[in-house]
Amino acid sequence: MFWTSAHIDVVMRRLAKKYGPVFTVYVGHKPQVIVADITIANTLFKQKNYSGRPTLFTTQFYTNENMCDIATSDYDERWAALRLIGHKAIVNYSRDEKLAKIISDCVDTTIRKISQKESNKPFKPNTYLFDLTFNIIAKSLFKKSIPLTDSEYDFIKYYCRDINNEFSGSRILLDLSPLFGWLFPQIAQKFSKAIIKFNQFNYEKLKLHYLDSDRGGDDGYESVVQNYKLDTDDDDNDFCDAIIKAKRDGLRDNKQWSKYLTDRNLGLMVSNMFDTGVATMDDSSQWLLLWMTYYPQCQQLMRQEISEIIGDQQPRHSDRYQCHYVMAFIAEMLRYMSLLSFYHKTLETTKIEKYTVPKNTIVLLYLGHVMREDSQWGTDGHSFRPERFIDTDTGHYTGSKCPQLIPYSVGLRKCVAEKLANATLFIICVRLLQSTKRIELADSQGISPDPLISDRRLPRAYKIVIEPNI
Repeated sequence: MFWTSAHIDVVMRRLAKKYGPVFTVYVGHKPQVIVADITIANTLFKQKNYSGRPTLFTTQFYTNENMCDIATSDYDERWAALRLIGHKAIVNYSRDEKLAKIISDCVDTTIRKISQKESNKPFKPNTYLFDLTFNIIAKSLFKKSIPLTDSEYDFIKYYCRDINNEFSGSRILLDLSPLFGWLFPQIAQKFSKAIIKFNQFNYEKLKLHYLDSDRGGDDGYESVVQNYKLDTDDDDNDFCDAIIKAKRDGLRDNKQWSKYLTDRNLGLMVSNMFDTGVATMDDSSQWLLLWMTYYPQCQQLMRQEISEIIGDQQPRHSDRYQCHYVMAFIAEMLRYMSLLSFYHKTLETTKIEKYTVPKNTIVLLYLGHVMREDSQWGTDGHSFRPERFIDTDTGHYTGSKCPQLIPYSVGLRKCVAEKLANATLFIICVRLLQSTKRIELADSQGISPDPLISDRRLPRAYKIVIEPNI
């Protein structure tokens, strides 16, 4: 499958059509089972046996006998405890209107920069969108310690963006086999140091939320109560406050799993949120802007709805329940851009339909087939049509009730930040349209006729023209 010029999505669709909803590909000598059916996926990934994570070069910096995170750790009681309080903190924070203000302010700042440098002339939006998503995530996590120092800012930007360009191929090789770490020790060492430094940065930022940052909050409930004071009316409360509060509540209730809520583990949770948050939100924002310019009629319908429902007011999270077309547009964008889920691993030897799958086998859900194949979506699975998520009788958004709309995967390892991601995308989309009079696609080279085909997870480079409204 790697000896072809076709995009991986095209290759995977061909394999799914040829071999059916479950097939195996080999990466080197290692088999990976691909699931391309929503019914099978729902059955498998709700089971603990399919909820493990493989041991890779990069995962050793997030999980071992002394520490654990949410994204890369294997399924065990430590992971379950962190997942539980992580989900609680994310749900609560995603509903906070302070987050909506952070996002709106970041969008306004971005549009002002564009107005000063690029107004009414074609430009590539990539850097502006990365800066936008980076600042949203940074301020959401560390509002109490913003602004970052220049050295902090430069390193985190390097880690979240440039390191992927520098090490993308090497990272894949390192994860494939330890042999590549021995063959290219300088690359492995540089990459390792960057991950360790990034995790330490987030751990230290988390501990700054305690009155005595050197002590932190690992001495039990009374210690956390004495060493951490949360002002619920403080506009500077951030996501770190949310997870420390969730930790405090778990310790207060004397939950058996609360022993796993160490500050080191919570710091790794913050690392997960920062790293994956910036990467996925940057990808989504670039697709969002592409679709609203590639399909100007959709942009106009969103502008009209926003004008009628919200007007010039700063958008609130509750506006999602009235802006049905905006929500449908975002859902269609997520449906169209998704390819593969994160790695799953079998914890025991098992069977998928008639196939025996050994213990420690990687299993992947192929989202591209589930969310775009005509067999799942009628006759227009490969058409971009937000109206598919609008009830024809009521005009209401129906995407939340659509079982095959699974951009955040399914089952026990479903993305814990789903609600936060949806809330953020909604505010970004609305505020971008509020703060501009027009956004047009200026250069369709590499996009037409099918903007689905991308070089990586991102669209091919494109240029737009923006006429600011602020």
